[in-house]
Amino acid sequence: MSVKISVTGIAEIDQVLRGLPQQLQHKILSEAHAEAAQPLVKMAYYKAPLRTGRLAESIGVKKTNLGKVGAIGLVQVGPIRGGSKKGYHAHLIEYGHRLVRGGKQIGFVRAKPFMEPSFNATKDIVESNIASTLGKRLLAFMKRTVKKYA
Repeated sequence: MSVKISVTGIAEIDQVLRGLPQQLQHKILSEAHAEAAQPLVKMAYYKAPLRTGRLAESIGVKKTNLGKVGAIGLVQVGPIRGGSKKGYHAHLIEYGHRLVRGGKQIGFVRAKPFMEPSFNATKDIVESNIASTLGKRLLAFMKRTVKKYA
């Protein structure tokens, strides 16, 4: 009795595996991280003090330039400065600050943290979102690649 085994699709699987490192580059990872960080952005928005509303409106995700930071997929979540975003004073509210008039300290403004509590409340959700978002993107890549070679 003889058994004949035929394996098909080896070339397609090889092509998918060769393309995976390219899919995990800075652009793909930073997009996935930015998408996964949305629960943190929402939580920080609702926890930010609302004196004028500028601080809360400035909270968002900023994708970093790979050449400047040297870390693949890095994004910054928090108050954004520049352009129409007015998050210049976020650190003063988060950590507190001295009140100075005429060169003399006349008091201290207590810290009203909003980013750290938001991060602590959502970090598990963000981590699971990163895993699922990357999984979806890689699965979509694999399906496109296999379909292209099928």
